[in-house]
Amino acid sequence: MNISKKVLLNELEEQSHPVNVEDVIFFALRHYYETSRGGNIYKAVAYSIINRIEEEEAKKNKTA
Repeated sequence: MNISKKVLLNELEEQSHPVNVEDVIFFALRHYYETSRGGNIYKAVAYSIINRIEEEEAKKNKTA
């Protein structure tokens, strides 16, 4: 496992910040996707993750 993944997983588990870490990551991905110029693989991955999160939230809201 690389260092970035270890740190992110640790931050998600610990939740030692005043806001949810997953929210910060989501907003950062959205900001990156919306402000990046041109198409690149990083932007595509960010979009894919954003889309997947939004789909799961929509499913959860339908069953709630």
